Amino acid sequence: MLYTLIRRAALVAAVIVVVPVGAWAQSRTEAELLAQINKTPGDVASYLDLAKIYVEQKRFDDAQRMLINAATVIGQLRSNRTLLGGPTPVQVPAPPPPPAVDASRPLRVADGVTEPKKIKDVKPVYPPIAETARISGVVIAEIVIDTNGDVRDARILRSIPMLDQAALDAIRQWRYTPTTLNGVPVELVMTVTVSFTLGSEPTPTVGQAPVRVGGDIKEPRKIYDAKPFYPPDAQAAGVQGIVIIEAIIGVDGRVSSAKVLRSVPMLEQAAIDAVSQWVYEPTLLNGVPVPVVMTVTVNFTLK
Repeated sequence: MLYTLIRRAALVAAVIVVVPVGAWAQSRTEAELLAQINKTPGDVASYLDLAKIYVEQKRFDDAQRMLINAATVIGQLRSNRTLLGGPTPVQVPAPPPPPAVDASRPLRVADGVTEPKKIKDVKPVYPPIAETARISGVVIAEIVIDTNGDVRDARILRSIPMLDQAALDAIRQWRYTPTTLNGVPVELVMTVTVSFTLGSEPTPTVGQAPVRVGGDIKEPRKIYDAKPFYPPDAQAAGVQGIVIIEAIIGVDGRVSSAKVLRSVPMLEQAAIDAVSQWVYEPTLLNGVPVPVVMTVTVNFTLK
């Protein structure tokens, strides 16, 4: 009880000492003062006027709260002034440092990293066997360029049979401008293409029907073999065996047509898909390339 009386007396004294003389003449109501504080939280006079009203109403706890609020605002105002009475200089934050570069792994050419300039270009050597088979197209590869600009590694993303190695041999001789990021030399990963284009096509006999292999017509030599994909359903069912196919080899050495002569259920399409990718040496008759028809087999064996 004694402590409460002392505290209330101190509050009254604080209001009398702190509140300016003009503030006692204020006639604003509690509601008006609360609205003013809500609108302008830094208005010290409103806190003091409200504390005076609470003292008069013997609401000493509320009066104490208003005085504490007023003291807090005054402290904030003082903290914004220097010892000489001037405003505190505005501290401009330093720009954030650039992100650290992890030079231990290659960076992919993307946002923030531009594709380097090629300063040495080597054209691929067209493999004679591929030219004979009339194979052309674009090989796509992914390469790693080291900090010196040399091609450190290369792997095929999209393959063309018989052209992949020639493409890699050319790519590994390429050279680029070295790349740095935030002043740090870095390795890059990027995708490149190598194009193989044939000249004019050989002229076969017009309307030449396929010649069946046999007698003087020797079976052409296969120069590209694609292994069949074993269908999972057939494997699960324990299906195996040999599919026999009649294939027509075009003048370019590619399989132009394939039909099943002896079927193995669930394995026919896989056999045709494989045979359709095979490539042979073109067959010549009197020096002119001709299509041939022959029988081939595709073997499926469970392990």
